[in-house]
Formats: sequence, structure tokens, C-alpha cells
Amino acid sequence: MSIDLATTTHYALLIGIAYYREKPLKGCVNDVRELEKLLQKHRQNIDIKTLTATPTTPVSCHPAEDESSLPTHDNVLSSLNSIISRASSGDFVYVHFSGHGTTVEPKSNGDRKPDASTGDLALVLFDKGPDGIRYLRGQELSISLKQAVDKGLKLTLVLDCCFSGSVVRNDDSVRGLPYDVEVDRRYPPFQWTNTFTGDDAALYPTKRGASMRTNWVINPSGYTVFAACGPSEESEELSTGAGHHGALTYFLLRAFDRIGRVGGRLYHLYAHLCARFRERLPDQKPMLYGNKRLGFFEDLTAELYAAPIPIIQDDSLLLLEAGEAHGVCEGDRFALCSVDTGQSEDTTRQKEIFEVKNAGPLSSELSPVSPRSGSYPSGMAATALTHLSLQKYPVRLQLPSQNGHTWTKALQERQSLNVATGDAISGDLFTFHVAVISKEAYEIRDASNKLLANLPPPILDLEEDPSFVLDIIEHLARYEMIKDLFNKSPSQNFIESFQVELRDETTGRTFLPGCQHNGPLGPTCSHAECVVEITENAKLYLTVRNEGGNGDTLFLHVYNLDVFWEVENMLKGDHDVLPPPQTNKNRYFSSGTDGAWRKEMVMTIPDELKNRGETECEDIIKVFLTRQPTSFMSLELPPIGDICGRRTPKSSRGGSQRYESDDWAVLNFRIRTLTT
Repeated sequence: MSIDLATTTHYALLIGIAYYREKPLKGCVNDVRELEKLLQKHRQNIDIKTLTATPTTPVSCHPAEDESSLPTHDNVLSSLNSIISRASSGDFVYVHFSGHGTTVEPKSNGDRKPDASTGDLALVLFDKGPDGIRYLRGQELSISLKQAVDKGLKLTLVLDCCFSGSVVRNDDSVRGLPYDVEVDRRYPPFQWTNTFTGDDAALYPTKRGASMRTNWVINPSGYTVFAACGPSEESEELSTGAGHHGALTYFLLRAFDRIGRVGGRLYHLYAHLCARFRERLPDQKPMLYGNKRLGFFEDLTAELYAAPIPIIQDDSLLLLEAGEAHGVCEGDRFALCSVDTGQSEDTTRQKEIFEVKNAGPLSSELSPVSPRSGSYPSGMAATALTHLSLQKYPVRLQLPSQNGHTWTKALQERQSLNVATGDAISGDLFTFHVAVISKEAYEIRDASNKLLANLPPPILDLEEDPSFVLDIIEHLARYEMIKDLFNKSPSQNFIESFQVELRDETTGRTFLPGCQHNGPLGPTCSHAECVVEITENAKLYLTVRNEGGNGDTLFLHVYNLDVFWEVENMLKGDHDVLPPPQTNKNRYFSSGTDGAWRKEMVMTIPDELKNRGETECEDIIKVFLTRQPTSFMSLELPPIGDICGRRTPKSSRGGSQRYESDDWAVLNFRIRTLTT
């Protein structure tokens, strides 16, 4: 197909390796060939480079492809670098890898080991040498990916492989190989240079001021990674009527068929994939990293207030993959959104509504408000229509008397809110006091009558259109709900399975989470003596240790609640996985993982506050821990100023394995940052 380079805006690098001397795979070339067909069908003038290694026979000594089309280390990096050099800022780049992955012993980078909790991740590429393979370590790959992101390219990376270095079972459907030190002896691993070190490059501050180092060096605002599984899980191939495929690729291909193109909203795609995996392969959970607001290989704007949550069909039950830990209550209502209907804001289509009948710790039973006659599709997800937990935060609203009817009607549509109008009665306690002063002025005070700062100015006539103020109220109530989330009764066994601490490397002080009076696992307190005080730009290390008592993997989420009423995911991914000590052991990685997750954090005071003469700010770092994979993406909130003009919509597991433990815990650090 002829490509007009002058008008090309989409580039794809597809890598499929079925030929391996040890543990050949069956579906990897099928993966990329079918993707190639879909891309050519739905994208005009797309630049596609495909590298494959296909065995000619089960015992062939060399793949069928010519040398220029083989997925060697040089061909992969030169193809990627060629795309980066030809593409322009704003163009889209899609890299898809189907093959074996592995885990190698982490290499020191300065004074730290980037992946001591999991091992370094590597792709297993084809090589003409005696081993037949060569490793492309994640950090080496990230150098090229960083160049793409720094150039302004919008990058999507799909890794349909597994990185469990302990994979030794004789199963040709598993996409992982044990690490072989002889391979690295022939091809020494990538070394950081003095001019480009992980410490220098890996820290990308947010616009707010709290930032966390990632193990790769890519600015997380410019890329998205889908991985087939976590670092201690196994990625499997599926045998279907159309042949063999990697599970992640297969579910993506079927989703693209339903959408009608290779693209979609990342929130909806990820929720769909999670549901499909839980239904078909419950021991494997896909991972999402990077900027979830980007579209998959296209421009789309995701609605932050409507992150979809997977629904799992378990025999006759419909289970929402969210529960009390996510603020879900009995009676909450959700609207069904499939991966295809989630791609448009079509408000004319009748939405199917579900209601929570029983809210468990991490999942909830749903019941359809109007039961359908047929069966439900696979890969379902739902977005919240109500948040009844917000009713715990009563609001007193004072209005101009002449606008009562307009506001009464608007309040009736906000079923989640607990708003009282008129004069307060003695003894009434309110979380917020809201006063609409005029058509262009309002103020909000907290329970102690302190005026709330950092609220956006009105953009609507407040006397005629209540939506702006009600959006602000709902945002504040959700922020308070998230701040107050904690587990009242975690099991003692679970409490003893982890340790969490924060260390200020500048002063040598170590801080424990929670409250000095009520312990580490209670709600966020307001005691002055429980605040962690640090100076701006101090180097902090957050450490979470898996004590490994039962050999359970822990799932970790870290959120920052800031002065601009934002709830930000600090991991830039759905979650991190913390295997127990000595996971991924093999003869070359004899100690295995160390069970300790460490990330560097840096706190700064935003320029907006400094320009107002303020010399300090306070953040709350919330660390969520669970024993089963779950997603807290539905908790994320943008800065409150970003919701200006947003209108709330008027209606806006067969054969699956149940995890034995619904344990969860939240640990809080209140951090006050002071200017130096």
C-alpha cells in the first residue's frame, strides 16, 4: 500500500515472535497479522512496520522471514527510532509486542535499585546467535519511548507477554521464559550514561507539586501502556476458532471489532478488558500505566467523572468490581456502558440501570432496575449515577429568595447530595455552608465556618443556573468522602502482612502513617502533632513492605489529595503489584524479589500559591492495600477548577474465580510542605 508521508499521522510497530528454540509460541504472529489487517482496514494512510519470527516447522532451525523483517534487537530499536524521527508532534504511535517476557535481577542505578520489588522487566527478542534470543530491558526500551514522548508524540504500548521470571512449568501457552545469564554475558545489559541517568530523568512533577518517580523514565503524561498481567503473574495464549492468540490481544481485537476501529477511550477499554479477563482467565489481570485521559491511538477526551467499573457475571449474579472501599453504598445506581457504546456521548440511547443490593468490601451485587429478557454481553462495565455515601456530608445552602423554584428542581436531580435550604436550626451540623450571594458571586465555608480557598469563579448566572454551584458541592463532598475512606475492621492477619513508612532523606527522619492517638489505620485526623512537616523539594521515600507471612501478593494504590481539591493517582497506573519476598527466584536471580516497594517523592509548593504570598501547603497521601486486584480509578478527581462548565448527565462471573480475601486497608500521611 502506498503511503503519503506528508499526511501520515499514525504509525504502528507490530512485533510478533512465535519462533523460540525453547518454548515456541503459537499465537504471536497471528496477533500482529490480525492487528495489521484491522489497522489497514480502519486507518487510511497509516505507516505500519511489522517484525515477525515464524517457525517453518515445529523443529525448524530458523524462522521463515528474511533478516530485515525479523524482530532482532537492532531491527526493533532501529524501526522504533525511524518512526520517531519521521513523526511530528501530535502524531500517534502504537507499539505492540507479542512474545515471551522475562524478569532479570535489577541493576543498581545510582544509590537505588529501580525494580527491587519485582525485578527488571525485559522483552525476549529473536537473535541469530547461539542462544537464539536477546533481551530488551524495559529501561533500555524506555529511552526510545522517552524520545517519542518528549517530541510530542502520543504513544500507546501493548505488551502481550508475562514477566514472571519463575515460570518453569511445561506449558506452551504461557508467554514467559526464565532468565538466562548467558544471554546477558553475550550482550551486556544497557548501562545508564553520565548525561542521562534514571535519577535525573525519571522525575516528572505534576502541575500541583507532588510527584513520584516511576521505574521507567518516560513522562507519564504522554504515553499509555497495556500489559497482559502483573509482574508475578503468567500471561496465557487462548485457543479459539480462529487459531491461537495472546489473551490480551484477543480481547483487544474483539473490542476493536465491536467499536468498529482500532481505538477507543482508555477508561472503557480497560474496564472491558478487566471484565473479560475475570470471566475467562481469573488468575490473570491486565495492567494499565500512564495517562488514562489519552485515547487509544486517536484523539479522545475522557470524562474524569465517569470512570467505568467492570461488571462480572458469576452464574446468576452480576458483580460490580467496587464496594465499600470505593465508597459504594447499598442503593447506589449505575448505568451500563459497553466498550462500544462508551465511545460516544449519545444521550438519546436508553441506558440500562442497575442498583446495588449488597455492597461488600471490594465488590457489590447488582440488580437490574428493569430486568432484560436476553442475556448480558461479556465485558460489561458501568458508570455511577448516584453516590449515596455523599449524603453523610450535609450542606446548608442559602439562596436568593426569588429563585427557589429553579433550585428546587435542580436539587431533585442531585439524588446523591444532602442539601438543606433556608435558615439553619440550632444544633444542625453541616459539612459545608454555601451562600449564593448574587448571580456572579458565591462562597463556601466548612463546618468551623472557615472560608474555603482555591475555588473557581462562577462562569454562569448563579441565580438562573444552579448547575455550577451544585457541581462544586458534589466535587467537595466526593473529596471529603475519599479523604475519610478507611476500613473499620481489617483482619489482624492482613494488618500483620505489611509495613508502611515515609522517610525524609534530607533530615534522616522516618514517619509512620496514621494518627498518634488512634493508630495507623483510622480515618484522616486533624491533630497538629500528626502532621509530617518537610521542607520544599526534600527527598522523600515511601516504602511498603510485603512481610510475606502467607505468601500473598499485595496490590498497592497511592493517591494524593491536594489543596486544589484534586484526587490524583500518584502511580500513573491502575495499581502496582507487590509480590512477597523471594518471588521470581531462579538460578540466576537466587534471592528473588525483596518484598519491598520503594518510590521517591518530592513535594513542592505550587506557583499559584507562591504568587499569593503563601509559604506552605498541605497534602494527604492515601495508601490503599488489598489482597486481590481492584481498581480505584473511580475515585480520581480533577482540580476543582477543571469542572467549570461540566454538566452532570440526567441519567448519566461464569467460571470466574473468587478471591479468598476481601481484606483492604488505607493508611494516611498528612504532609505539610514549607518553603525553605
